[in-house]
Amino acid sequence: MSHGATASLVYPDFHGRAGDVLLSMEAENDSNGHCARRKGELKVNAGRLIAVVGVLLLVSACSAVEAFYARYAPVQNIACEERTARQLEGIEFTDVPRIEMIVRHGEFSPMILRLTKGRAYVLRLRNRDTEARSFNAAEFFDNIAVAAVALDNDILPTVCPGPVVEMQPGQSFEMQFLAATDGVYEYRDTGSTGLQIGNFLNAAPPGGIIRIEESY
Repeated sequence: MSHGATASLVYPDFHGRAGDVLLSMEAENDSNGHCARRKGELKVNAGRLIAVVGVLLLVSACSAVEAFYARYAPVQNIACEERTARQLEGIEFTDVPRIEMIVRHGEFSPMILRLTKGRAYVLRLRNRDTEARSFNAAEFFDNIAVAAVALDNDILPTVCPGPVVEMQPGQSFEMQFLAATDGVYEYRDTGSTGLQIGNFLNAAPPGGIIRIEESY
């Protein structure tokens, strides 16, 4: 005696309705009690099936890429506050070189700063223009350790003022910092559209470089 069974699967399409992908199968038991396939039916809408397969492959590929970066991407930088506290251990700011920098007519002066790795400094930047200026120096801020920050002589509750410092007309920015890592770092006034020179417009925002050199 044989016993028949029918199983079917219907997959929804992308609009949430029953689609055309239908798998149905009838099975029966043979005389030994084993399940034997009697009849199989496959109704497939080829276009939708290819689309479904394509989406599954794309999702699988995206998951693989995310897993790769999660495993092999560089370790995130230690939090600025934690790194700063560690780098400033034993550093004194009682008698350190002072650097005076101004922004006038959209230009920084001096444009080039030369510092020594491992030394402490005080930088005072003044905006002497009649419009707002910015000091955008992301890499520089990532490679120094800031001990204190002030804006117009008001102490700010942060040791991580970067990557951009905004200054209104007449404002001054001051910070005590340690030149922690040697390198050459650019800074720009990213709030500026460029510098007018005669009848020509220099499209590059004004700025300069800060060079931190090894101590020999």
